[in-house]
Amino acid sequence: MDQTEKRLHANLMMIVDFVSRQLPGELFDRLSGPESPPETDHERFVLIARRIFGLGLPPWLVEQRFAATREALADLVPAKVAALEERDIAHFLSVDAALRNRAKVLAVRHNARVVQRLASEHGDLNRFAAVTIAQNGNEVRGQEALMQALQRELQFIGPISAARIAQELGVDVMVPHRSVLRFLHRLGAGGTDGRGAQELSERVAPEAWGPRRRGRLGAVLLAFATGRWSSVAVCNGEPNCGACPVAPDCPRNGVSGPRDEHSSRASGSQTTGSTAPLSAER
Repeated sequence: MDQTEKRLHANLMMIVDFVSRQLPGELFDRLSGPESPPETDHERFVLIARRIFGLGLPPWLVEQRFAATREALADLVPAKVAALEERDIAHFLSVDAALRNRAKVLAVRHNARVVQRLASEHGDLNRFAAVTIAQNGNEVRGQEALMQALQRELQFIGPISAARIAQELGVDVMVPHRSVLRFLHRLGAGGTDGRGAQELSERVAPEAWGPRRRGRLGAVLLAFATGRWSSVAVCNGEPNCGACPVAPDCPRNGVSGPRDEHSSRASGSQTTGSTAPLSAER
């Protein structure tokens, strides 16, 4: 590890400590990816469908209506959803309690057919993931190839949803939220695209965090970069550099204004940041 890498690692660990002192570790355990990934393709497909139906909607509404949505779509059994005909879709769209959206239900049907095909070719989605990763040599390159394949094969699935699905397949990856990538760019970390973020997380996420260490690092950085779950936001859309524990060593790429434009670091105050959900991210 050269000096630049050591400095980057030290800065990220300072941020981890900063966030961890303000938020409970149990929260990041939950946000690092599932501790026990789903065991069947039916369970995995239910999560994929829920993610699609939830796009652009508040979590409370999805929680309130997803059970009725699942019931109206044959319990979201992939084989049954794949076989839906136009009259079945018309019936679904007439169910008042469901998350009714024609484009989404068509995407879910398409994805059910993909799940069926991949299961036929590989045995199940877990095996598909393992084969895709193995075919691409380096583990990080293989994981990035898996996420690209998920985006290519599945409709309404972008880089964030693809990373979440990978986690649900038992693959430890950092979710590439745009706010995290923006923060890494400001810090000069180099992980400003999907693959760069995965390579960075592989290098710096503490081994002591266990098999979901990269997912946990992503969750910590998301809290720091957005204020989601608390008032911890420092490096959000309008960064409060004065409150940042690594400000003296940060190149502030893409940030206008003087380095000391905020005085809150000296006074010990903290920014409240933004708690708006990143609903456009998939």
